[in-house]
Amino acid sequence: MRNYTHIAEKYCEDAVSGKVSVCKWMKLVCQAYLDDLLDAKSPESLYIFDKAKAERACRFVSACPHTKGKWRQKRELIVLLPYQCFILCALFGFLHRSSGLRRYRELLLLLPRKNGKSLLAAAISLYMFVADGEAAPEIFLGAQTLKNA
Repeated sequence: MRNYTHIAEKYCEDAVSGKVSVCKWMKLVCQAYLDDLLDAKSPESLYIFDKAKAERACRFVSACPHTKGKWRQKRELIVLLPYQCFILCALFGFLHRSSGLRRYRELLLLLPRKNGKSLLAAAISLYMFVADGEAAPEIFLGAQTLKNA
C-alpha cells in the first residue's frame, strides 16, 4: 500500500529544493505545507494534521476508475501522481484542533490542458459526496462555458 502522506511531503521537499521543476507560487505553497506540518505537531497550533484522513481521501481517489481513453478501455484505476497526493493531503489532512473541521474549504486548481483537472475534481467531488462523513453533502462545480461544464 502506498504511503500517500509521505509521497506528498517528499514532493514538497523536492519542489522547494529544486529537484522538481515548479513555478515560484507552487514552491511557496509547498514550503507553507512543510511549515504547516511542523507547526501542527505543536500543542499550541490551531491546526493538526490527521494523517489517517489524508490517507483515506487518497485511497478513495486511487480506487476510482478512469472514465476516458485507453485507461477506461483497460478498466484502470487512477494512480495518483505526487502533486495530486500533495493536493489531497493538504485539502483533507489539516483540521482545526478544536472543531475538527477542515482548514481548507476551497481549492483553486490551475493546470495546463490535458493534465487531469476534471478527473481529479470529479474524484474529489465523489469523495466529498459519499465518503467525507457530511450529513447532507452538496457539491457544486462550475465552468466558464456550457461545453466545459
